[in-house]
Amino acid sequence: MFMSDEMLLQSPPKKGYETVSDKKSYCKRWHKVGTRFYLGKALEGSPEGAKVWQILVIDSTTLTKKIQYADGDSNFNKVWTDHETLNYL
Repeated sequence: MFMSDEMLLQSPPKKGYETVSDKKSYCKRWHKVGTRFYLGKALEGSPEGAKVWQILVIDSTTLTKKIQYADGDSNFNKVWTDHETLNYL
């Protein structure tokens, strides 16, 4: 199961991945670069280079710890390997 936003901000995991469960099986990727924490989610078995990822970033430099999605939407149509170069709105 995904960590809550509050849990991520208090104790973000190191770069890596894990499998999460709900009605569908998802895989999750995360990566911390400086003050930015990237989190991606896709169906289990999805390649990191496929346009099937939902990606968001949390920047810890703001007081509100704002969460922003890649390209401003939560659609599963991003490529995980591009997570550092996407636009977050």
